[in-house]
Amino acid sequence: MEVPIASAVLVVLLFSRIRGLDRAAPSRFDRSLPFFLLVSLCVLAVRLPRIVWSGELNVDESQMIAQAMRYLAHPVPWRDVDGTTGGPLDSLLLCPALLLGAGATWPTARIVLWACNCLTLVFLYRVLRPFGTRKRCQLALMPAIFFYAFAVNANFAHYSSETLSCLLIAVCLALLSTERQASRPSLLRPLLLGLAAGATPFAKLQAGPVALFLVAVGSIIIVRPADAARASRPRWTGLAALFAGVLLIPGAILGTVIASGAVRDFWHSYVLASVAYAGQEGVARKLRNLAYLFTAPADFRPFAIGVALLLAVSWLTLRARRTRLEEWMRRPLLVVAAQSVLTLICIAIAGKSFLHYALLLVPPLALLAGLGWLAATAPGRDQGGADVAPVTSRPLLAALAVAMALQIVMPARYLRAVATGVLPRGHAPVSAVAQSILSVREPGDQLSVWGWVPAYYVETGLVPATRDAVGHYVVSPGPYQDYFRNRYLADLEGSRPAFFVDAVATSMFGWGWSEKEAHEGFPALAEFIDRDYRLWKSVRYSPAGTPVRLYLLRARAAKLGLGAALDTTIGRAP
Repeated sequence: MEVPIASAVLVVLLFSRIRGLDRAAPSRFDRSLPFFLLVSLCVLAVRLPRIVWSGELNVDESQMIAQAMRYLAHPVPWRDVDGTTGGPLDSLLLCPALLLGAGATWPTARIVLWACNCLTLVFLYRVLRPFGTRKRCQLALMPAIFFYAFAVNANFAHYSSETLSCLLIAVCLALLSTERQASRPSLLRPLLLGLAAGATPFAKLQAGPVALFLVAVGSIIIVRPADAARASRPRWTGLAALFAGVLLIPGAILGTVIASGAVRDFWHSYVLASVAYAGQEGVARKLRNLAYLFTAPADFRPFAIGVALLLAVSWLTLRARRTRLEEWMRRPLLVVAAQSVLTLICIAIAGKSFLHYALLLVPPLALLAGLGWLAATAPGRDQGGADVAPVTSRPLLAALAVAMALQIVMPARYLRAVATGVLPRGHAPVSAVAQSILSVREPGDQLSVWGWVPAYYVETGLVPATRDAVGHYVVSPGPYQDYFRNRYLADLEGSRPAFFVDAVATSMFGWGWSEKEAHEGFPALAEFIDRDYRLWKSVRYSPAGTPVRLYLLRARAAKLGLGAALDTTIGRAP
């Protein structure tokens, strides 16, 4: 019952914000703390079915959990952990929860996701707050709240590489908004802005240009402050603080990498291979993939349409009032509009149609619609320069209700998904491979998976034996495949894990792989496996397909007295 109740509370909260626009009497939920406490608890209750489900929503989620497990014992990025196209900070963000005793599980990652989403909403609100009253800013944030609460598609409900980058971008925007409105110069705000912006490329390389753009905006605000009293004060100290912050986190990460001798690994993986990855698709295909984010029948489309409708209502309101946009509002609108366009370009360059890329658009689009709405309804001046009162008319409230009505589709769709079992909850079945490993594992055991099934690490609790939790660069053909394969083999020979799994098999997640991408396609690896391991079990998911093969270290097999027995299991759940 917690899901319907929390959903109803959020819907009531939405319409109370609309209804409260023409009322001067304050409500206890007008204040920021009660409002966001209520919103956060409701979002937690709504998403509880997905949070508590002990099953994989997306392979990226499992990859980052597995990498977090490895970071606890092997802390150097790229030397010890290679996140392929994801930065090290995504997995490192999970490490405090693991150190505090939380399990390396999917529910743990989703709790961290929920906390990050709630903080993102708080910082987006801080961006809007200087431009309107509490009620108006809270209403402007409702499309984003509904999106985070009621997303059904798993791409928007799992811990992803966009989780931290969206939070960092929201922090940057809040600091820019505060710095622009501040009456006194500060070294702390530019420093924090630089820290958040400098960290962003190491959470999501794709968001790096957005972070650079926000640093440029911050530099302009520092050099050309809006407040006349600040204009006469030295500005180089603020710029120095900003760029010191920008360099601090990259310097710490890259300094560690350089000191550990992993520069070549960083350069090949995070730079050269990422450029090659982004260049796999042509321009036409990239544009089609970008259009797919808005046309796919998923949760982002209602959010985008809601944003468009709110912008349309705002534009019509400005036209009806004959109000001009003031300079104090025009520039912030221009910044978030430019950020939205830049984000679209960054998504298009990646050349993939992964729906979770659309998460990067949520902060700028939410602010674009919110600032447009606040500009349209705030006190202003008409074309002749006369003062115009803020809007509280009932026709506008009716238009807002219509514009926001589409958001009601999302809780209705979510409740239907919960009722019909589309959103499972409770315990997911453990794979046959993981069950076999768990039956004989010992403390300190490690596992290596050849393929793209990081769920085995999460299910067994075994730390990856190599820096590659997934075989993206190792298995997939590419210009640097030999480099990544030789590196993988060196890691494997050094760790000699108790278990090796070849998961390049029929019905398993892959990158268009076929039988030739099995580990035998890498002769040096095949020789190592044949010498030091023996095939223990095969798990077949299709009678005519290739199986997942589980290998056991020969010394462990002898210890267990397995002899030459081979167990073939058919039809088990993956």
